[in-house]
Amino acid sequence: MWCFWVGLCVGKTPRKSTPNRKYTPEFKADVLRLVTNGESILGVAQKMGISDSIIHAWRAAEKRTKGGEKSTSTLEEEVESLRRQLRQTELERDILKSVYSVGAVH
Repeated sequence: MWCFWVGLCVGKTPRKSTPNRKYTPEFKADVLRLVTNGESILGVAQKMGISDSIIHAWRAAEKRTKGGEKSTSTLEEEVESLRRQLRQTELERDILKSVYSVGAVH
């Protein structure tokens, strides 16, 4: 296959030109919900009449957006867990200190 300067390629079928379409947030959410529920990306793309690459891009954008955000309740739970671990570690440290200080006296 080779191309002329004018952009015509020999041996290549021309692509269908699709205009840049705008999709509503509800449409995107529906598509992503279908994929999340286990349907294949290609199957959803064919059913909805869109390209599978658009779905991949939407999924990546959603992961970037949701990946950086943690809910307040999740963060509070994590803080409480870390505080419990800290109290336990401090207790163990204090016990070891007392054991070594008693052992040093004898």
